[in-house]
Amino acid sequence: MTAAASLPSSVSSSPIGGSRELTLLLQLCAFPGEAQPGPHQFNGEIDWEQFCLLASYHRLVPLVCYRLQQSSDLVPAQALIRLRKSARSTAQQNLRLASELIRVLQRLQADGIPAIAYKGPALSQLLYGDLSLRPSGDLDILVSPAQFETARAALAALGYETVMNLPPAQTQAWLRDERMPDLSSSQTLAYLDLHCGIVPRRYCIDFQMDSLLERSVPLSLASQDVRSLAPEDLLLVLSVHGSKHGWERLLWLADIARLLRAYALDWDLVVVRARGLRIERILLLALYLAHQFVAAEIPATLLAACEGDAVVRHSAGRVASSWDAPGVELPGSERQLSRWLLLLSLREDFRDRFRSLWRYAVTPGLEDWNSLPLPRQVGALYPAWRLLRIGGQLARGGAGRLRPRRKLELARQTVS
Repeated sequence: MTAAASLPSSVSSSPIGGSRELTLLLQLCAFPGEAQPGPHQFNGEIDWEQFCLLASYHRLVPLVCYRLQQSSDLVPAQALIRLRKSARSTAQQNLRLASELIRVLQRLQADGIPAIAYKGPALSQLLYGDLSLRPSGDLDILVSPAQFETARAALAALGYETVMNLPPAQTQAWLRDERMPDLSSSQTLAYLDLHCGIVPRRYCIDFQMDSLLERSVPLSLASQDVRSLAPEDLLLVLSVHGSKHGWERLLWLADIARLLRAYALDWDLVVVRARGLRIERILLLALYLAHQFVAAEIPATLLAACEGDAVVRHSAGRVASSWDAPGVELPGSERQLSRWLLLLSLREDFRDRFRSLWRYAVTPGLEDWNSLPLPRQVGALYPAWRLLRIGGQLARGGAGRLRPRRKLELARQTVS
C-alpha cells in the first residue's frame, strides 16, 4: 500500500526526526479546515498503510480525510476508501451522540440544573464548526458540585446507570477522587461522564466549577442552544487534559491549534487564570507543542517563556518521541504512572509537587482494589497497599524517574 505522494515543502523533514508519515500527519492537522494541500506539494514516498495506522491512533482520520480530498489523485484508492469509511463512521457516531447530548441537556435544564457540554460532539462543533471532523467516544457534561447528586438522579431517570460495580465504600471513595461516575444507557448504548471537576482530586488542580458555569458561552449544536466553556477557560482545560494524558494523541494538539486560530483570546486573562490555578508550566507545554509541531501562532512573550524553560523543552521532546510508535505502550498501571510523572514535573513549585505526590501515592483506585481484595473491616489498609505497588513500579524503572525541576515565571509583560 505504498505509493508516491509528496510532502509539503515546508515540512519535508520531520521536526522531531520522525517518519515521513508522521510529518505529513502533522502538516495535515496544523490548520484544520483551511486550504488543502495541492498536487504541486508532493514529493517523496509515503507508506499509506503506516499513515492510516498513525491517523487512526492519533484520532485524526476524519480531519486528514477531509484535507486530502483535493489531492485524492495522489493518494492510493485503497487508502482513500479506508479513510473515507472510517470518517463516515465518525460522522454517524457524532450525529447520534449529538442528538443524545441534546436530550440529556434538555432534561437537566428542565430540572433547573445548569450544565456545560464538554468535549465530545460539542467540542467538534465549537472548534471545527463541523460534527464530522473530530471523533467522539462518549458524552461529557460539567455540573456544579452542589448539584452533582441531583444531576445523577436526573440521568438515572433517563436510563443512565453506573458502569462500575463496586462496594458502597469504594464507590464513594472513587467519586470523591475522580469527581465523575462512568454512566451508560442500555437504551441508547451511549456512555456519559458526569463531571463535577475537570481532573481527579489527586492532581491538585482545582478549577472552580461554578465560575466555569458562569463564564460559559452559548453554542448552537444541531440547531439547539447549549452551553460550552469560554475560549480562555477551554484553552486551560485542554492544556491540563493533554498533559494529564501525556499528549499521546495529536488530536489534542489539533484542538489547541484550532482554538488559537478560531478565537481572539484575551491572553492577559489566560495568564492570570493559569497563575491562579498554578498551571503556568502546563499551559506553556501545550502552547509550545502546538507552536512547534502544528504551526500554531502564540504571543512572542509566551514563546520566549517556553523556550527559556528547560522543563518545557525537555517535556516536549519526550512527548513528541512517542508519536511515531502507536501501540507501543506500558502496561496499564505503569502507563498511568508515567503520565502522572510528566504532569508532576510540570507543577509550579515544591508545595504543588508534594501535595500531588502525596495524594497520588495514598489515594487507592480500581487497580488497587482489584489487585488485592480486602474485607471491608480492613479497607483502611489500601493506601499502604497502593504505596507498595507504586514503589515496586518505580523500583523496576518502568516509568522513568523524577528529575530536578526549577520554577518558571511566566513573562510578566503585557501579552500582545
